[in-house]
Amino acid sequence: MPPMAALILSCANAPGLWQVDVIEDHRAQLTSLASQGSCLAPRSSLPPETKEGDILRDGRVDVGRTVAARARVRGLQRRAVALPLHSNVETSGRLKPALRPKLKGR
Repeated sequence: MPPMAALILSCANAPGLWQVDVIEDHRAQLTSLASQGSCLAPRSSLPPETKEGDILRDGRVDVGRTVAARARVRGLQRRAVALPLHSNVETSGRLKPALRPKLKGR
């Protein structure tokens, strides 16, 4: 067996935690959560319900860890786009009366 084939076959069913990064037609890229190393695995070696972002443990989808990881990512995304509002701006997007520009002649 060529060395690359041995690596591909050992990756998907290796013990430990693996996160599915990319799923293509015939293969998937997995990252070890312990070592941060990545490898390729045949798509057919993964459980049929596997999606990108899932965490695999001993060849099966670990639902609890997958849900926790997705919640952590959603929290990071919310914090990244959250901007603090200035104290003089209402949440409706309108300026408070003190900040409205005064027109000349009125």
